[in-house]
Amino acid sequence: MFAMRHSGSRSPNGHLRELPPRARGGNVAWLKRAEMSQGVVLLGGNSVTALRLRMAQSRLRSDLTPSHWSVAGLLSGTEVITVTFDTIGDPVEFAARNGVTRQPFDRFDDPDEFPNVCVLLFSASFEPVLEALDEVANGRAVLDVPALTHAWLEALWGVADLDAPLREGRGMPGAALVELSHAIAGIELTPGLDSTASCPEAIWQSARWWTDYYRESAAVALRAGVSAAKGHAQPSVPAGAFAIRSRLGTPLSSSSKEVRSK
Repeated sequence: MFAMRHSGSRSPNGHLRELPPRARGGNVAWLKRAEMSQGVVLLGGNSVTALRLRMAQSRLRSDLTPSHWSVAGLLSGTEVITVTFDTIGDPVEFAARNGVTRQPFDRFDDPDEFPNVCVLLFSASFEPVLEALDEVANGRAVLDVPALTHAWLEALWGVADLDAPLREGRGMPGAALVELSHAIAGIELTPGLDSTASCPEAIWQSARWWTDYYRESAAVALRAGVSAAKGHAQPSVPAGAFAIRSRLGTPLSSSSKEVRSK
C-alpha cells in the first residue's frame, strides 16, 4: 500500500510552465530555451526499461496510467548527476561510487529516446543541494544505492512484481538520490508521501500540487534566518519548465487525473 496525503490544492502550481518542444531540435535545444542550468531534472524514456519504470509508478496516479517520467537526477550546468540502470558497468566500481554517475545532458538529447523532459528548482540556493551529494556518494550508510538498484532490477527482470519496490518503501535510486540531497540541505521534496518510496512521479506531483506547503516552508525559513552559508538551502515555491511529448494511456486533464498527493 502507498501512504499518501492529498495537498488540497484545486489548481496546479502556476510557477511551472509548459514549454512545448519545437518540431526540430532535441532536449539540449529545449533546455537552452528553458534558460535553466540547475535543479531537479526529470526525463521520460521510451525504452522497454523506461516504460516499465513509468508503469511501476501508475499506482501513484488516480487514473492508474503510467507516469510521464522514468529518470530523476540533479542538473548542474551541462551534467546530470543520477543513477541509471544502463550505466551499472563493473559491479564493484558501481558499489564503490554508491551508484552515483555524472553524465552529460546531451546523453538524453534524442527526443525519440527521451520524449519527456522537465527541470524543477525547489530552492533559490542550489549549491547546498549539490554539496550534499558528497555525503550520498561517499556513504552507503546514508543511502544504500546498490541495495535499491538490486530491488529494482528484480522488478525489471520480472523476479518480483513491477511495483513491489515502491510498495515496500524502496525508492527508485535516482529519485532517492535527488530527495536525500535536498533533505540534507534542509528541503523536504515530497511532503505528500508518507514513506521512503521516492520516485520521479512523486517529485513531479509534489512540485505541481503542494504550492501552499512550499510557500509556508519558505516563510518559516525566512523567519528562522536560514542561510546558504550555513549549508542550508533556502526553500521556495518550485519553479521550472516541462515538455511532454509522450502520454501513455488516457490523456490527462490538469485538475482531475493526477493524484494530487504530490
